[in-house]
Amino acid sequence: MKNYNLIIYPIYSFSIILGVTSQSWTLIWVSLEINLLSFIFLLLIKHTPTSAEAGMKYFMIQSLGSLILLTAMTMNMFFNNEFSPMAVTPLAALMVKSGVAPLHTWTPNIISNFPWVNFMLFLTAQKIVPVIIMFSSWFNILWIIIMINIMIGSIGGILQSSFKKMMLFSSINNVGWMMLSMSSIVMFTLFLSVYFIMNLVMIKFISKNSMTWIVQIKSFNLYSKLVFFSLMCSMSGIPPFLGFMPKWMIIKKIHSTLPLLTMISLISSVVTLFFYFKVTLTSILGSSSASKSTLTMSFYGMKFFMMMNLMSPGLFMILT
Repeated sequence: MKNYNLIIYPIYSFSIILGVTSQSWTLIWVSLEINLLSFIFLLLIKHTPTSAEAGMKYFMIQSLGSLILLTAMTMNMFFNNEFSPMAVTPLAALMVKSGVAPLHTWTPNIISNFPWVNFMLFLTAQKIVPVIIMFSSWFNILWIIIMINIMIGSIGGILQSSFKKMMLFSSINNVGWMMLSMSSIVMFTLFLSVYFIMNLVMIKFISKNSMTWIVQIKSFNLYSKLVFFSLMCSMSGIPPFLGFMPKWMIIKKIHSTLPLLTMISLISSVVTLFFYFKVTLTSILGSSSASKSTLTMSFYGMKFFMMMNLMSPGLFMILT
């Protein structure tokens, strides 16, 4: 299995680099197909009935998106009028492939059955190429997509009881923020790095403790709950935790030029805070276990994350 990983991960990384750097739509399509095949291979390495079913459904959805994109390329439907239904066909294909709202309805039931590695990649790396292409090619209508993702992501997470579905809707919300950050390469890099770190630590915490449902946190010991509280605060963007810094930089950048979008982003952040705090209160008010071995995540990994949270106010002052 390790030998497979040594081959597949470089191919997967190459497909992302190729997609980001390509100037030709043909090369972009090729990069997306290489990315799909390597992602499916990673999905099927740990073969289970649920991952096999999810892999087949994911492949069918991605094939549909690829077919739409290839058809649009063949018929040369590009960019004469960005508001034309024909011109936005490639945009719709990219939104389907990346699970961007409002074409995200296939994601909750399929992505929630992914193994944790693939789930992590779908929330982060799988978004990079489509989002960059959408930003560079459909800039004039991008603000509509941003508003839809920010609102659907924040509202959709409220009623979720599964960690994976909660994080999935959180990622939809963060796609909107990611698009907003792309006006500056520094902001985009910072946002993507912080978002990747937060998701990595959160998924590591959940997977190591075999957590599926939010209510499971009630039985954890006090230290585990404090760690979980720190993770939730960072994911929700509460100052002075790590997730606050990139969002504040984005708001500071756009508030004078895009006041409506700024207001919607702030309102959605309040809604997002609601469902993260709902989860946090569920954990804090529950009875704590006396066991000290509940938290199985690496102590040094958590120490690093806590240090990053403590450093974030200093980084915030330097970067702003």
